[in-house]
This record gives sequence, structure tokens and C-alpha cells, in this order.
Amino acid sequence: MSKNTQVLIDSLPQGKLSESNYKLVESPMPEASEGEVLVKTIAFAITAGTRAGLQGSASYAGAPQTGIVMNSLGVGEVIAGDNASFPVGMKVQARTGWQSYSVHKTSELTGIPEGIDPLHYLGPLGINGLTAYFGLLEVGQPKTGETVMVSAAAGSVGHMVGQIAKLKECNVVGVCGTDVKCEKLTSDLGFDAAVNYKEANFRQTLKESTPNGVDVYFDNTGGMILGSALFRMNTGGRIACCGVVSQYDTSSPEPG
Repeated sequence: MSKNTQVLIDSLPQGKLSESNYKLVESPMPEASEGEVLVKTIAFAITAGTRAGLQGSASYAGAPQTGIVMNSLGVGEVIAGDNASFPVGMKVQARTGWQSYSVHKTSELTGIPEGIDPLHYLGPLGINGLTAYFGLLEVGQPKTGETVMVSAAAGSVGHMVGQIAKLKECNVVGVCGTDVKCEKLTSDLGFDAAVNYKEANFRQTLKESTPNGVDVYFDNTGGMILGSALFRMNTGGRIACCGVVSQYDTSSPEPG
């Protein structure tokens, strides 16, 4: 009989997350009861929200605790169950966690249509894409010609925020941590400018990249980058607070 390989939370991080916070185990294969299906994991997402959940700052992850499977959204294939809406062989999106197999009520599943790569449901069709879409359009409400600034712009949410903003005919400035990422944003993803926050002259470069100020700031980082963005905000500007990745790996958060 197959075993279920699982990654458990062995201890909660105090500061920087490390491999020692996890434990790899093999458990018996779970079985689906009536009204449930057994899902074999194809892939799961490792995101900033996953890390935030270990601090209790991602509300959808529940209170952090040890001895349980690491929480995560995943995609998989139904391999057992008797529900006509989710037949064996169907690809689904579910909170699989970091494990090979998981059991779910059908109300917890999202079916993936045939012909669509399931991995898209961990990206543009998953929580990252929804966060980018609604965070920018409903909170930020960008208008044609406005300047949109995005932090962690090469990340799973940020790069989609920038592309959606370009579709809204905005001037888009991304902030990230390497020159390679900056080049990717401007060359491949259509950003108008990208700034490396690790450069000594970051604030001056940001000022030069936003000569008309910032109308919408999509914040994924908090900290120093948020502080810098505040000095560039125009009157009537909007800030979408999505994440604070600068704070997740420290026990002494920086201001911002």
C-alpha cells in the first residue's frame, strides 16, 4: 500500500525560517469517506502567504501550530470517491498542504476544466491571480495615465499586478531586489521602469522613475520600501496593502 509523504510543522520559527522548522514523515494512505474524495497532489504553492501563516498573519491559514501538515493551496487528481461532480481522474484545486495525498469534502474543491494546465490554478487562475486582480482593480482603482508602483514586483502577485496595470494603460514602476529581476520586468513583462531597492541610491532612483509621483501603490513588502513609497504618493492616491514580506523572517520588524 502506498504511503503518504508529508511535511509537518515541527516548530514555529523564531526569526528566519529554516529547514529545522519542518519534519518529513510517512503516514498511512488516507481513505475517503462518503461524500469525500481522495486527491493525489500534482503540485502545491510555496508563497509569501505560506510563510505568513506561520506567524498567524495570514487569516486564511488559521492559527499556527506544530505537528500538522504545512498548509498550502495545491492542485491534484481525484483518485478515489463516488461523487459524480468530481469523478476519478478529474483535476482539482484544493488546500492539499505539503503532502502526497489528501482527503476533501467536495465543497472544498474547485474543478479544473479539461485542456487547462492545472498549474495555472496555482498562478494566474489561483489565489495569486485573484489577489492581483481584485487588489489592484477594486482597491487601487487605477485610471488611464496614472502611475502604479508595485513592490516585490517580480513575485507571484507583483508581476501580475504590473501586467494588469499596463492593460489599464498606466505607467508601471516595479521594485525588486536584483538587477536581473529588474531587467525581466522591463524587457519581458512590459513594466515602464524597475528599481533595485538594494542599491545605495534607491530613493533617488525611485524619485527619478516616478517624476509625476505615485497614484497607486500595491504594497507587498512593508518596511523601508513602503516608507519610500509614502514620500512619492500623490494627493488622492490609493495604497493596496497586500503583504509585508520584509517582516516575515525577523523577530524585530523594521518600521513601515
